[in-house]
Amino acid sequence: MIYLEVDQAIGSLYRFFAICHCSLGGNVMGKGDMGLEGMMFDLDGTLAETLPVCLTALRRTFKKFFNREWTSKELLSYFGPTEEGVIKRLLPDRADECMRIYYSEYERAHGLCPGPFPGIPEALRLLRSKNIRLALVTAKGERTMRISLRRLGLESYFSDLEHGFEDGNKKEISIQRVLGRWNMKPASVGCVGDGASDIAAARAQGLVSIAASWAKSANEERLLCSRPDFLFRTVDEFVKWLKGIKKVSR
Repeated sequence: MIYLEVDQAIGSLYRFFAICHCSLGGNVMGKGDMGLEGMMFDLDGTLAETLPVCLTALRRTFKKFFNREWTSKELLSYFGPTEEGVIKRLLPDRADECMRIYYSEYERAHGLCPGPFPGIPEALRLLRSKNIRLALVTAKGERTMRISLRRLGLESYFSDLEHGFEDGNKKEISIQRVLGRWNMKPASVGCVGDGASDIAAARAQGLVSIAASWAKSANEERLLCSRPDFLFRTVDEFVKWLKGIKKVSR
């Protein structure tokens, strides 16, 4: 019990100092005067508020198979693998049928998210104007990743797409794949994500970790505790920072 209380106290102190650090400036915005050659982006909660799309589509689909309502908390507890991985785990004998319905429901539910976060297209155009390569690295399945990119009008911005894995969240592998194709040093590549796992994967691979805390679903305390290199509370702050990044000569 004593050890538990000590651990909790240390955690509380860390969160306190992290929040103070941000309130004093720290790396909440940071300086953009740095050399980056590439930038990787998460999708859900980073480029757009697509999490409600996922949850609504899964809820509607599962109601048809389980004849009951699913809470968001229940559904989120299965996140990590792609939707295909979750469905195969819960409905191994009817997975193909369930996935067909889910894809249809996902397309229908995308009306809840008609576009990206305001400022995201500007950020992507700005990065491309600086000759910085762009990749999408998501834990979503390939089918829903492509649906969202099409519905959001963001298909043309990314040279590389990496979707998730059916057996779990393995973003580090996806990051390694992109780095290999780009043949870039990790320290010259940024990685933007709204989850602590995104920041952990970026840090583990030596990338510049950038926390996106602008979505309604973002948990800033967890993001701070994941120790990102930079954290932005709004897309506008992020765009201002990007303007200071040097243009790449190719």
